[in-house]
Formats: sequence, C-alpha cells, structure tokens
Amino acid sequence: MKNGYANGKKNGEALRSAEKCVALLFQSVREDIISLIDYSNAKDLWQKLEKKCIGST
Repeated sequence: MKNGYANGKKNGEALRSAEKCVALLFQSVREDIISLIDYSNAKDLWQKLEKKCIGST
C-alpha cells in the first residue's frame, strides 16, 4: 500500500481489487478512526491514515 496499489500476485495471493485493500485497512484500524476520514480509494485512505497517525506507535 505504501507504494500504491498494483495488480498482480504478492506472496502467492492474487490481489483482485482495490476494495480488498480497503477491507484489509478496515480490519486493521479501529472503526472510529476510519469513520472520521473522507477517502476516495485505498491509496487515498492509506495516505490520510498515515498523516493522521504520525507520531503514534
């Protein structure tokens, strides 16, 4: 995700769509944090989460 979304296989798993990336982010980040972010795609969500969480461990 850090370098953007790319179709293809990573670690033997086929990445079929950007929606899968968004779903993985939703599973990894608390819902109350994501609900505060307005995003248009997986890369946009990742970049906004990165900015929001700078300094957090």
